[in-house]
Amino acid sequence: MTIKFHCPHCKTGLVVKANLAGRRGQCPKCKQPVTIPASGAPPADVEGSAAAALRERPAPAAKAPPEKADRPVKAPASGQGESKAPESAPPPAAPSRIDFRCPQCDEPVQAEVALAGKQMPCPHCTRIIRVPLLEKRPPTDWRALAAQAAAAQAAAASAAAGAAAAPTAPRPAAAAEPEEDDAEIEELEVWLRRRRRRFVAAGVAAAALLAWLGWLGWDWWTLRRQEWALTEALAIAEKFANPGDQGVALPVGAPVREALAGVYKAAGECYLGQERAPEAKQRLSQARAQFASETQDPSGAGEAFLIQLALSQVELGGDEADVRKERRIPWSAVRDELRQTLQLIRTPEARQTAIREISRRLIEKGHAELAIALARRPGSTAEAPDALAIVGLELLRAGRRDQAEAVAAEAKKLFLSPLLVTMESEPAEPAAPPEGEAPEAVPQPASPVIGFQRAPLPASLVALLAVLNQADQQIAPNGNPQDQLAWTIGTVEGLARQGKWDEARKLAQSVSTSVPDQIRLFLAIATVALDQNPGDARDLREALRLAEGVRAWPARASWSLLQLVQLSARAGLTNEVENVVRSIPDASLRGWAQLELLRLRLAGTHGTAPETWAEAVDPQSPAHALAFEALARHNAAYGSRSALKAALGWQPDEIKALGLAGVAQGMRSAN
Repeated sequence: MTIKFHCPHCKTGLVVKANLAGRRGQCPKCKQPVTIPASGAPPADVEGSAAAALRERPAPAAKAPPEKADRPVKAPASGQGESKAPESAPPPAAPSRIDFRCPQCDEPVQAEVALAGKQMPCPHCTRIIRVPLLEKRPPTDWRALAAQAAAAQAAAASAAAGAAAAPTAPRPAAAAEPEEDDAEIEELEVWLRRRRRRFVAAGVAAAALLAWLGWLGWDWWTLRRQEWALTEALAIAEKFANPGDQGVALPVGAPVREALAGVYKAAGECYLGQERAPEAKQRLSQARAQFASETQDPSGAGEAFLIQLALSQVELGGDEADVRKERRIPWSAVRDELRQTLQLIRTPEARQTAIREISRRLIEKGHAELAIALARRPGSTAEAPDALAIVGLELLRAGRRDQAEAVAAEAKKLFLSPLLVTMESEPAEPAAPPEGEAPEAVPQPASPVIGFQRAPLPASLVALLAVLNQADQQIAPNGNPQDQLAWTIGTVEGLARQGKWDEARKLAQSVSTSVPDQIRLFLAIATVALDQNPGDARDLREALRLAEGVRAWPARASWSLLQLVQLSARAGLTNEVENVVRSIPDASLRGWAQLELLRLRLAGTHGTAPETWAEAVDPQSPAHALAFEALARHNAAYGSRSALKAALGWQPDEIKALGLAGVAQGMRSAN
């Protein structure tokens, strides 16, 4: 059932449920407080209510409002009404407390009337809330009072005798209990606030869900494009690797061999990023297989590539949980892969660099024993002391002195053990002819002689023993110029690692030797200085100053000059090192040095780079094709679609394949 009535203030028709009869609420139009009447039932005592209302607030003499004016009320006749009107009811006592609900925790709260409109802490949730004001009585509707008074006069004329004794009608329950109505309104407001909060939370959750779904869609689309680019690159590489299967004859020279190795290495790194360890291991092994030729050793750039390949193979190792899920491979398998890769690096300087970089990475991953095991079998017995000493220096750098001392003792023992070598003796003198016969000039073959010889003195062992304060005259040079130079380089590095910079520089400047060897001395100091302070380029500048005066370098200086370029790039001396790059005698290493500078330039560039940067790398070097791979990787991280479109147009095919592989890597890093 419903109750229909009109607002006494704005005369708006209202309809409410019957169970709200007698309660107080707010008009939805004029916002004034109204009392919901009973459903069709007349008041309990109309006469008494009208008489009491007239006695409380007599009707003013002012004229009624213009709209819907009622008939004015006539004054009662003399002798009627005045003596028989009931006494007015006493006004209700003013409330001393305000009852309301906390808008934060919805718990009932009581406050003193003096705090009305002020702030106070909630006794339940301790949050600061505002105490509501006391509701003021609404203005009296004089028209209603006049109508009630007329009806009361008519009833009083017929019952004048009992009118005086009639009890005063009580105030309506709704007016007598405003606190209850206010509580209902507060409950409604709390419910509305909670509902708004739920809507807001649902909107935030829906937005987060849409963002997550969008990210998943973008990730799926990027992965599909990455897989497509990588598949195309491997398809081109297979044409070069198996030309007979394609019905064409493709030239496979040294630059193409490095390019194919670059494609397989990029594919292995992509699979490794996707945690597909078996496929990553297979592709990295294919990259190494491009250099496993019995007739041709890797070029200088090829050995530099193999060093980076070995560092990628280190990332294949993982713990047992990752191995079970095929995200990584066991460390024993990583050791075998690294050993096969190191065997292809034959230049002593390149092998020393490889041992240093690999052992540093393994020690950082907590597998120092694996680095020591690799150093014990570097490829030949003569190189074992040097390899072990390099690992010992890296252990000292990581703060593992106990292990470094054990490795130093083992390296020293191996060095002092003479090596069994095979040497050729002098040709034997021809036998004397019989008397009277002419001697025959028949050459006598040289007979092999087996003897013992000490291994070359490694500078790393001298430096390690100096840092550990275990210098021993047993390893002192024995007059061999190469051993004397190694002793000096090791002593200089040991002084630098001990922090005796002035002594190390003074010794390096006092040695009378060739410029390439002087550069090696200052490089030993600069390597330690950059490890301890990346901004210390004093010794690098001295090495660059020495290199400026040399016009023709011997071939053996190529790796020292490449190391000078790499250290200068780390220190930010790219402009000062350009002349050194052009003077590297080995063409392949010269191109690799240009590739190192290109990678450094790309790392400092935000946005796509032009193709002319890659074209500047020596086209005769194997690093030329690898430069396009680096360019494509960088550009794909800033715009995969344009980078993919550009790579598809590159020629020849080996550069195109490397470009597609670089795009796949760039999308993986950007994702």
